[in-house]
Amino acid sequence: MYDHVLVPTDGSESSTRAAEHAISLAAALDSTVHALSVIKGTGQSQRDQLRTDPESEARDAVEAVERGATAEGVSVTTTLREGAPADAIRDQVAAADADLIVMGTDNRSGLDRVLKPSVAEDVQEHATIPVLTVPNPA
Repeated sequence: MYDHVLVPTDGSESSTRAAEHAISLAAALDSTVHALSVIKGTGQSQRDQLRTDPESEARDAVEAVERGATAEGVSVTTTLREGAPADAIRDQVAAADADLIVMGTDNRSGLDRVLKPSVAEDVQEHATIPVLTVPNPA
């Protein structure tokens, strides 16, 4: 049913929980996990860029998913992309021939959610394949 499971990750707690779900599902269905991390940098201030290495953080995030999948005997690929996260996720759906996206949510509500919709909401709204969102416990 789901042969290629796309897991966007930024290394956060919510994306780590989503990756765990994706790996369990892929193990049960004999699917391939496609770990994706979007390199941040666009829109960051120079000061923030000096304090962090966006490419290294993205690489660390996909490598963590890779280690988890490998430990469970699940086939895995890793990809780094630059750009807006929701756009990069949609682009990777086609590139990986994904038939399911598993991603974390950050449980925002109220005015914060209205003023700045989450990447998960954007992906879910425009996805052409099923999206499984994994909530981050409060």
